[in-house]
Amino acid sequence: MAKTVAVVLESSEVDPHRLSEGLRMSVGLVLGKHDVYVLLFDKAVLASLKEKPVFFEKYEMAKHINALIMLKRKVWVNRHSLSDLHPEAEKLKGVELKKQSEMLDVIASADVVIRYEVDAK
Repeated sequence: MAKTVAVVLESSEVDPHRLSEGLRMSVGLVLGKHDVYVLLFDKAVLASLKEKPVFFEKYEMAKHINALIMLKRKVWVNRHSLSDLHPEAEKLKGVELKKQSEMLDVIASADVVIRYEVDAK
C-alpha cells in the first residue's frame, strides 16, 4: 500500500555527503510507489541550487533531485531559508519554493516522516 512519505532534510552545518545520501535514499523510496515529498530546510536548501558551493561539486545532488522530479515527486525548498542564504540564486528546474507553513502541513498529514540528519559531525 502506497503511503505519503515526507523526507525532511535540514541542517545548520551541511555535510554534503550526508545530504547527497539523504536525497539518494529519497529516490529509493519511490520504488515502493510512495508519494514522496523531499523538504529542504536551513542550509540543506543549498542542494537545490543550479550553481552550488565549491565543496558540493563532487556530490551528485542534482542527479538525485532531477530523478525525483522526473518520477513526479515533490522537492520543496523553504522560502525563508533560501532567501537568508542566497536570495538571488537560481534553483534546479522543478524544485518548488514553499512557505514553511505549507511544508509543515505536509509533515503533519504524511503517513511517514523521515528526518535525515545531514549535519556535519
